[in-house]
This record gives sequence, structure tokens and C-alpha cells, in this order.
Amino acid sequence: MTDQPAAHALSPHPGTPCAAVQRLEVTLANAASGQAWHLRYELTGDLDRLRVPPASGQPSPKDGLWRHTCFEVFVGSAGSAAYREFNFSPSGDWAAYAFSVPRVRDAAAEPLPAPRSGLHARAAPPDAGGLAALVRPAPARRRWRAGRPQRRHRDPGRRPRLLGAAPPRRPPRLPRPRRLDRARTAPSPAHPMKTGLERFLDDPALHAPLQGRRVALLAHPASVTRGLAHSLDALAALPDLQLTAAFGPQHGLRGDKQDNMVESPDYTDPRLGIPVFSLYGDVRRPTEAMLDSFDVLLVDLQDLGCRIYTFITTLRYVLEAAARTGKAVWVLDRPNPAGRPVEGLTLHPGWESFVGAGPMPMRHGMTMGELGHWFIAHLGLRLEYRVIPMEGWRPDAAPGFGWPPERTWVNPSPNAANLSMARAYAGTVMLEGTTLSEGRGTTRPLELFGAPGLDTGRLLAGMRALAPEWLRGCVLRACWFEPTFHKHAGQLCAGMQIHVEDPAHYDHAAFRPWRLQALAFKALRAQAPSYPLWRDVAYEYEHGRLAIDLINGSPLLREWVDDPAAAPADLDALARADESAWIEERRPFLLY
Repeated sequence: MTDQPAAHALSPHPGTPCAAVQRLEVTLANAASGQAWHLRYELTGDLDRLRVPPASGQPSPKDGLWRHTCFEVFVGSAGSAAYREFNFSPSGDWAAYAFSVPRVRDAAAEPLPAPRSGLHARAAPPDAGGLAALVRPAPARRRWRAGRPQRRHRDPGRRPRLLGAAPPRRPPRLPRPRRLDRARTAPSPAHPMKTGLERFLDDPALHAPLQGRRVALLAHPASVTRGLAHSLDALAALPDLQLTAAFGPQHGLRGDKQDNMVESPDYTDPRLGIPVFSLYGDVRRPTEAMLDSFDVLLVDLQDLGCRIYTFITTLRYVLEAAARTGKAVWVLDRPNPAGRPVEGLTLHPGWESFVGAGPMPMRHGMTMGELGHWFIAHLGLRLEYRVIPMEGWRPDAAPGFGWPPERTWVNPSPNAANLSMARAYAGTVMLEGTTLSEGRGTTRPLELFGAPGLDTGRLLAGMRALAPEWLRGCVLRACWFEPTFHKHAGQLCAGMQIHVEDPAHYDHAAFRPWRLQALAFKALRAQAPSYPLWRDVAYEYEHGRLAIDLINGSPLLREWVDDPAAAPADLDALARADESAWIEERRPFLLY
């Protein structure tokens, strides 16, 4: 570094851009004495949209500065794994940390003197360094970071460079980065959509950073390539990947368990000889022994786009465990087959459970990789997190509207049999909290509902009279079915099937499965006030609260159904407020 000031433009992290920031520039120079650095961070943008802490009356060293907008610098010597991290807050507070290797504190390091002012740090001229910033938008409480996108800590094995820095000239105005360019690539027969797994397998540069690190995989039966090879087998075939463990969520790594609250044991993979840990057995969160088996956890889970689907809760739990223990989590992203629509009531505080990972509506409209970013921001976690995004995913394109029509459907869970189920699931999953059959024990589970003696003609007429607009986008067909197991096993049920497969009558924008199913409950209650609709049994190991309330994240839906004076407009007003708020909250985290 010379004595002349040099300006460097920091680039936004591709996974967590911030629309409020137009430019972020750092000017560096040596002090005349040669014994200190002068750093000037200049941020241009809509400052009213950022979380900027007020000035501190007495600047002092403080932890947790990353919870608001702050600026960082990493210094070290080439060839050494040790380095220092400095955090500078606009408030004037600061923090300095010494690490012997990435993420491991050096308790024996000599403390540095306090900076002369809030944004000037005193340090010996380093041989290698890096610049970064954490910019937090005010409404969404999320992380924005500039620098090397794959991980925040300095890589001592690289040549001295400025992390994320442009050549020392006046930087151009940064565009508003809200989507990854590669994710906008339109699929074609010559260039079909690729999942994060497939991109990871095809591009050695994506898995090169994992050399020398122990890798585990969290997957299920739908974790497959386009050629239908399971991700565990495909990853094990990579010669430069050290696969040391695997994890299975609810229903198991290979899909061995059929129903809820049927647990999977740990075992050893017979071919690879690695441990396979169950996160739906004795524990739901990884134990210390499980965490000791890897350095980086790859998450390859096909989701259904619904809050109650437990794979997103498992993602939250592993992120929390990784943040606590210094582990890394990489998500190999996959499509949300339900697409981008948002619907339902937001989960209320105190209603978190294994089927309620956080305050979001029933149908969240995000991918697993995007949800990971949201969980990290929402929970205030600090960890190495990376998303390997899809290429060519078009969530608004017909006829799939989230699911690429050329892809083979593999059940992510035993009763998720096809795309129709995925589209209807945000509504039909509520049937699990009722005495009505959701079709378990039939060939079309969670696409139909019914019970012995149900008057389907009268029920449909009542639904149309109450809220005909809630029936749009699909066709309801009266049907008969006899479950072979589960509710009403061996009994003939009258019911209705929700048809959303034919483009002639499926309207993706108009179809609202949560409202549709709620309307069916309301019409049934109006016709039979004493009907024993709500199921009072343990649900996902929760006792003392009704399953329908756990599913919806509050009693509001049930109370609306049971209140004779409550109209569809009342529920619609509650839901619309939650849906609008979520659409804005999720916006900064969307990658596609």
C-alpha cells in the first residue's frame, strides 16, 4: 500500500443485495508516520431505509455492532492463518478481534490500542487485508455485505488483495442488484433449468472451496439430479469432496417413513460407510456429536412452499446450530413448486413449533436458499452461509408456475405425490387438524377431502353462496373414496377433489388454496353447527393446543370458522394485511 489515498468500490454480496445502497466506497491511505491506516467509508444511497445507530456519547468497544450498519476491515500477513478483524460503527463504537485461524479466537493475542476516532484504526501495516461492510435495511432487518461473496473471513492462502475491491479509480454507480443474473437465464431445450445441486456437480469452481473440509449432506428422496441420481451418490462420486456424514429430515434420507410422528433411526450407509443421522428421531436439532462430524453442511431439500412443511423448520434448526458452533451451511437451491404467490395468516409470537418455523404466512413463495437468508436476518445469526442458486428458474412461467415441466416429480415426502398436491397443499394441509379425511390412504392424498355422510352438493352450494371469488382458479369435483388407512379407514367417504392440473381451468394467480379450504370449513360449520370438525389429538408432539391452531400459527382461523357472525370479508382483511407485509419483508431476499 502506498501513502497516496486509493479509492476502492465494494461490491454487494450476490446473495444479499441491498436496494437502498447505490455506492459504497472506501478510501485507504497510510498515515504519515507509517504506523497507522486511515480509512474513510463513504456510503451513497437512501439512508432513511438503513438501520444506522445514533451517535454514541462515549465511543467504546462493543460487541454485536453487526446488528446495525457497520464497516469492517480484516488484516493479516500472507502465508499466515492468523488475522485481525475490526468493526467500526457510525455511532463511533468499535470492536477488534484476533483470530488464530478463521473463526477461532486467539486468546493470547496482544490487545490493540483504541482507535483515535470512530472510523480510524491504528495498526501495523499489514501484508494482506480485506474490506467489508454490513448494511442493514431498516424495515427488513437483514444483512448486506460487500466483499468476497463466498465467505466473510479472510483466506490466508491467497495473494494479498483487497476483498471485493475494484481498481483504484472513481467507481461507477452500482446498479440496483435484486436478482442474480444467472437466475434470470431462460431455460430452453438446449439449456434446461439447473438446480443448485446440478450446478455444484458440473462446475468444479463451486466445490473447490470445500477442498480439505469435511462435508455432510442433508437430503431426502427428492434430492436427485435430472438423471434421477440421488445427491448423496452424486456427491460421493466427486473425487475432491470429503463426504463424512449425511442427515435425513422427517420421513428419512431415503423416504422410509409414511406418516407424521413416525420416527427414523440413525444408521450407517451400507455403501459409503458414513453415519446417517436422523433429524426426526430422538432429536429434531443436531446434537454436538452430529455437528462434530462435518465442517460444512450441504442442504439439498425439495420444499413445497408452505410454512407447515417441516423441512424449512429443519433448515432453521441447522442454521442455529451452525451459528452456535462455527459450522458452515450451503444450500443447493431448488424450485418452489407452488411459485411466488403469498397467502394465509402470519404465525403469531408464541406459536412457533416444528410446523411453524417463523412469522410468515402459510404460503411463503420463497425457495430454501432464500428462506435461509431470511432466517439468518430474522434470528440475527452469524455464520458462513452460501446459496448455490439455480440457473434458469422462472417461477412465473406457464405451465409450471414454479415447477419446470420437463422435470420428473419425485415425492419429497410420501404423500406429496405430484404437482397438483403441491399447489393445493397450503389449504389441504389444514385438513390434518380436522376430522375430515385429507385423502391419506388413497392415491390422491392432500388433493381431496371428505367424510362419511357428507352432503357435497349442499357443501359446494354453501361455499359458492358465501364467497364465490374464493373458488376461482380451480375446479372442485364431487367424488367418493375409501381410505385404506388413516382417518375413516375402510369407510366410504363423500368428498371433493381439487383439480389444478389442466391449464384450461387452472389460474395460477387466482387460485387461493388456503382461502378455498377455509371456505369449506365455514360452509360446513354453517350447515352443521354441532359437527365435530376440529381434531383434538397430539400434533407433531404438541399437546394442549388444537392441531388446527398449530397449523395456522394462531387460533384466528378456527375462531373465524366457529363465529356465525364472521364473514369471509373479515378473514380476508386479516389475511391481506399479513400477505402484504410479508411480500415487502421477503423482497430483499429474493434471488430470482
